[in-house]
Amino acid sequence: MIGAGEDWVSGYEPRCGCCPLLDSPASRLVEYGPEHPSTSADHLSTTYRVELDVQTGVVVRIDALDGAAGLVLSNEIHGVDTYLAPPGPSSS
Repeated sequence: MIGAGEDWVSGYEPRCGCCPLLDSPASRLVEYGPEHPSTSADHLSTTYRVELDVQTGVVVRIDALDGAAGLVLSNEIHGVDTYLAPPGPSSS
């Protein structure tokens, strides 16, 4: 499953394939096994750009760079270390 120029020794190691942050042949191999057709699907990305928020370490954007290239995830952080008022009583 390793392509030319790829090094998975220190790369992405998903715990399972049911809801991976980076959907790829590597994540599907763990969940479905090497014989499943989805593990060799050409549309799956193998290279991603992942952006983290510096203060929180939370993923704020993922772009697939090959396969089904494009935006995978976008996450907006509204506040850090800011008091958030609890919701008021329900009107129902």
